[in-house]
Amino acid sequence: MAGTLWEAGPVLADYVTNPACPLHSFRRMRVHADSDGNVVLPAHPPTTVVELGSGVGLASMAAAFLGCRVFGTDGALSSVELLNENFGRYDGEFNEGAKPKGLLLKWGDSEAVRELIERELEGCFP
Repeated sequence: MAGTLWEAGPVLADYVTNPACPLHSFRRMRVHADSDGNVVLPAHPPTTVVELGSGVGLASMAAAFLGCRVFGTDGALSSVELLNENFGRYDGEFNEGAKPKGLLLKWGDSEAVRELIERELEGCFP
């Protein structure tokens, strides 16, 4: 159901932003300022994250704020629209070239998965 924050969303977002999570170490990929106020650019290309069943996108946003390149997916068009609206609210906070995207993806549709990989994810994964 679009607009629902599922119980797993805050749990996953909390895990992603926890220093013990491997994704948390990717915060170094975020453009940030050092202690002297100098802009520090990422040393590595952003890690790509694909979230299945993103809903409102809380976990996707957590990964995006760490500097990851995020594709939040959902099978409901209304959820994808809300997801992109939520991403848009924080547009200026994400690294250029690593702005999160909400994409329609129905589970079990192997052709749609193949198209998503070709269109958005080619070269992102080894």
